[in-house]
Amino acid sequence: MITDPEIFDIYRSILKHVDSVSGVAMSKILDSISSGLASELEVTMRDVDNTDQQSYMAHKLPLELYAFLLHWFVTAAEKVKQPEGEDAPAAAKPKKGRGGKAGGRATGRAAANRRKEIFTWIDQIPATLGLISKVLRLKTQRIWTTTAERDTFVKYATVPFLLCYPDVSQS
Repeated sequence: MITDPEIFDIYRSILKHVDSVSGVAMSKILDSISSGLASELEVTMRDVDNTDQQSYMAHKLPLELYAFLLHWFVTAAEKVKQPEGEDAPAAAKPKKGRGGKAGGRATGRAAANRRKEIFTWIDQIPATLGLISKVLRLKTQRIWTTTAERDTFVKYATVPFLLCYPDVSQS
């Protein structure tokens, strides 16, 4: 569970050293954070409709931790550079002799494996925005009773997108 300090520290450590994380790992980290947040959100929404304050207040810390990790992930993902060089699309090279290859880019399984290694944040944005939209539908005033607490939670859930994609906030 995300409230376990060891698990939370693993996420923080990975995000702190995102420059050395593979594309496959980046995708898995986002999937893990997103699915954990979505699951916690679903249970929280059910419990918020319950009149027992103790049941829905138990979700405050996990939601805050997931929002923090998602915030940090978005910020880190924006800094991940697309690969250049051998993983970038290669220009067509002329053939050498009769049907021989001059040494173009890898094909088949090797090329497919390299494409899987590449993390493209732009492809992940729609699903992540959809999740954030669900988070914003949560009745936050029942869990975060002060405006400052609510604002902090909403900031961690939305600000990275608003900073990186100002056009989204105007639509």
